[in-house]
This record gives sequence, structure tokens and C-alpha cells, in this order.
Amino acid sequence: VFQVHFECFSCSLRDVDVDGDNCCMCNYAGLKYVSKVDDSDIVYVSFTNKVFEVAFFVIADHEGKNIVVTIRGTISLPDMFTDLAGGSDEFVVEGLPEGSRGHKGMVLSASKTMQTLQPVLEKAFQKYPDYGLIVTGHSLGAGVAALLGIMLKPKYPKVKVFAFSGPAGLLSREAAKYTESFVWTIGLGDDLVMRLGVLSVQDFRDKLIQSLHATRLPKYRIILKSIRYAFFSIPESDLDSAWENSDDLESHLLHAPNLPRAFPETDRLFIAGRVLHIRRHKPDRKSGKQEPKYSIKWAIPDDFNVVQVMPRMLLDHLPENVYDAVKSVVSESRTSASRSVQVAVIAQ
Repeated sequence: VFQVHFECFSCSLRDVDVDGDNCCMCNYAGLKYVSKVDDSDIVYVSFTNKVFEVAFFVIADHEGKNIVVTIRGTISLPDMFTDLAGGSDEFVVEGLPEGSRGHKGMVLSASKTMQTLQPVLEKAFQKYPDYGLIVTGHSLGAGVAALLGIMLKPKYPKVKVFAFSGPAGLLSREAAKYTESFVWTIGLGDDLVMRLGVLSVQDFRDKLIQSLHATRLPKYRIILKSIRYAFFSIPESDLDSAWENSDDLESHLLHAPNLPRAFPETDRLFIAGRVLHIRRHKPDRKSGKQEPKYSIKWAIPDDFNVVQVMPRMLLDHLPENVYDAVKSVVSESRTSASRSVQVAVIAQ
């Protein structure tokens, strides 16, 4: 593997346009090894990664006849700073409703990516004029992909965006509605990032502080045992007893004074496009039937406005878990379709 994929000075041997890699093209070799994409199919790769500048690559999918732009998710410290710049900023693009706003860090990242991407796409479509355009990414990459899709739509009206585990705090409500015709966000289970936005985190902080004031248990015990439950799914009797008098607690929260808020409600941002939510399906063992592992449903952005502390909230965000879930759903759908055809043939 080392000899095949990690050839030194390979930059002088390849025709692929690669930016931001070292002289041995180690990142490029890793990309090829993981993606299983041939050199001839890779149009452009950028490993340049700074604050508000994300890594991405462009390939030609000859089977589907599409040029595919793939944006990498959070994996470095600069990416984390981009994520944390989560306040809303003005987002002006042809076709968007007036007054649209977006996640500041991702808007800046999308604008920077657009500058590099435009000449790459022009060159690609000169070579493949009858191909379509797809933009995709995971996590931070999903957010940037959705914003890029909006920016590309005036020139490429048939662009499609598939955003995996995209963030909740991405677009203002009207801008999010605008994307429903060409952006699809796919998420798994209790994914935390799909519920993260500056307003949802602010709401979570307020409820946490108010709840801590409303209970008689020592605060450190509540927090530590809550973490134990969230990460290891171990229920705690102390926590159960802490919320026994839930009516009193709700009353206390309703009448609690409002905490200072750094961001007004008008700054709330939402998930882009239509949301396909994949959830684990608990089969009925008593029935004895083989049931699908996952269930899917169309959700709405408002379903993801509240931060939920759940055991799988981090695991459900990992790209390998999302990939396995999507692959399982596709496989189960094909199996179900095949069975339906068989039943129809037998019925005839």
C-alpha cells in the first residue's frame, strides 16, 4: 500500500490539480485510498485549511453523469473556529429573500470556496457539458455545501445539494424555505450537531441553570450523573428522585426570571432544505418478523431547535455511522421493493 499510494515527488507525475498538499502528495494519496476514486476522475483537490477556508475536492461521476463537489467536515482547529463563529450574518445572493441571514463562519467559508471553485467548474463543464452538478458534505461541510448550492444556483439552476448531518443554525427561516427545492439534509438519530445553533445552545443554558436552581440535590451530583447517563446510558436513581415532583419544577421554570440573552430570537437560524431523518427502529421481538433496522421520515427544521442530551448524540454524528445507516436504509428499501415485485408477480 505504501509503495502504491505514497510515491515521493508524485506531484511531478500527476495531471490532477492539487493545492495545499506536501511534495509527497500524502494527503492526496490518503484521499485516493479512502475514496477509491481514480486519478482520471478527480478534477481538483484543495487541502488548504484555514479559519473560514475549508478543504474540498471535485470529481467527475461518469456513471451518474455529474460533477460532484465534496466539502470536508470539521477535523482541525481552524475548522472548529469556523464552527464557533455561529452568529448570524447578512447573506445576499440572487434569488434569496431580502434580509436573509446565515451562519457567519460558514458564509465566509462558502464565499472563499466559491472564489476557487468557479474556474474549476467552468473548466469541468467545458469537458463534460452534459453533466449535472451535485454539492455534498458532512457537518461543517454540509453547511458550507448548502450555502454553496445557493450561490451556484443562479448559474447552475439544476444544482442539487446533499447535506449529511448539517447544523441547525445555518439559515434564517425564509432562506431555509427557499432551499427546499434543491437541498436535502440527511441526519441520523440523536445527532447533536443537527440541533446546535447559538439560540438553541442559549436556550439549553437557560433551562439548565433554572433546573439546577429548582432541585435540592447537590449540583455537582446532578451534572456528573447526567453526563454518566448521556455517555453510558446508565440511569441514576438520584436523578429520578430529583424530578419526581415534575409539576412543581415546570411551575418554577415558567415563573423563573429570564436570564440575560446575548442573541435575540430574531437571530435564530434553521437547517437548510428538506430534512430526511433516519431513526433506529426497535423491532417487536414477539412478532417474530424480520423488521428493518431503521425507520425514515421527513422532518421539519423546527424539530431540531432544542438541544437534547442523549447517549448517542455524538456517535450519531460520526460520518461512518451516518454512512452505515444510509447504506442500510438503501439496502432495506431495495429488498422491500423486490419483495413487492415478487408479491405482484405471484398475485398475477
